[in-house]
Amino acid sequence: MKTINLNISTIKRVLWGIAFLGLFILINHTILRGQWIRDIELYFEYSRNILAGQIPYFDFAAEYPPAAFLPMLPPQLLAQESLDQYRVWFAVENCILVCLGAILGLQLESNSAPKLNIQFKVWRRLKWILPLAISAVLVFWLSPLLFLALIILPLIVGITRSTRLTSQQKQTLGVYGIYILILSPLWLWRYDIFVAVIILLSLVSLRQSRFVFSGLCVGLGILAKLYPVMMLPPIALYLLVQRAYAQLLKFGLAVVGICGLGTLPFLLVDRHQFFSFLGYHQERPLQLESLPAGVAILLHQLDILDVEKILSHSSESLVFPGDRLILSLLPIIFVVGCCLSSGWLGYCFSKQYQKQTQIPLMWLMESCLLLHLVFMLSNKVFSPQYVIWLLPFMICASQRSRIIFLWVCLLTILVYPTFYAQLLSSPMVALLLNARNGLMLVWAMLVCNQLKPRASERIP
Repeated sequence: MKTINLNISTIKRVLWGIAFLGLFILINHTILRGQWIRDIELYFEYSRNILAGQIPYFDFAAEYPPAAFLPMLPPQLLAQESLDQYRVWFAVENCILVCLGAILGLQLESNSAPKLNIQFKVWRRLKWILPLAISAVLVFWLSPLLFLALIILPLIVGITRSTRLTSQQKQTLGVYGIYILILSPLWLWRYDIFVAVIILLSLVSLRQSRFVFSGLCVGLGILAKLYPVMMLPPIALYLLVQRAYAQLLKFGLAVVGICGLGTLPFLLVDRHQFFSFLGYHQERPLQLESLPAGVAILLHQLDILDVEKILSHSSESLVFPGDRLILSLLPIIFVVGCCLSSGWLGYCFSKQYQKQTQIPLMWLMESCLLLHLVFMLSNKVFSPQYVIWLLPFMICASQRSRIIFLWVCLLTILVYPTFYAQLLSSPMVALLLNARNGLMLVWAMLVCNQLKPRASERIP
């Protein structure tokens, strides 16, 4: 009779997986219980309406782009119109996406070969997977929390068991796990992790010179959340400076093609009604955690400015004297910031290419990071889950960027949801918010400086 040989290394992986799950459960189901309600209810209603045959934007109002509904539908098929079951299945879906993101991150980090050597035979040896899965389904009806644990633990162990990891990949996997654990209150019941995994897939495809597929992924990300459009200037400059004109054309046509296919059916019905989701966001006031709102809250704590917190467009917002002027200036600041950043990237890329005839992948990551920071800091809305947008670029980012992102994650979680209710009343919480926003502003400057060409040294 064959037996499963569990060595010390395997036991350590299992113990680390259990410890990870313990912290994960503690954070999301004990400390932060009930924080998931608002977003998941919206996803539940949207998916139920679509499965009932209704068309988004026409039969019911929706605040998201077309591809945003893709991750909302599978949990509804299993939830049987129960919000509690939908919440669990949505969390399961996101946990699977997180594990897929880990695999893609390892593949992106792999320096020796463009593709990871996955040993699928390991899965055949783990004969307990099938009975565990059956048990999990049976347990689901009694304890959704235990079901979630039984799903994610084999995936964590499977990733570490089924790949030959270099020391750099082990470090990347560990850093990724820390980010995921800290940000779990934000990604578990929101669809932002779906877009982050798509962006990771586009970066892996770009590294493997699969430009059409990479463009399709970026286009799908734009259709799901809009913000991946900020990847277009860095990638275009990355290919243009290296004179990869054909590759740039393939990438661009793929982005335009998938965006056109995704929007054309809605445009043919009623383009004005379709773009209502953009009008929804244009009408929003300053969200509570945005850069200008954070400064206003700090001035309020010093009795310099009177502010009022209101609930608008499903989020906490801020109204104060002069807020309309700031709202009118933010789009100008955004456009100027994007133009200056893109011009700086083009200059840095060209100098680097002249020196080494190639541009490192880390430069592309840092460049995408810079444009996303510009977008987030010049936006009137800065929801806490926006920090998930930066996760894909941390895989091959510099050590400094990884450390700064860790602090950004910690400060974000301290503000929301930990002390969110005290944001206007507590000076300490206001300082935490402004420290997070200020750190991101400094981060953007440091990225610009890191990409600065230097005559006396080779840039990594």
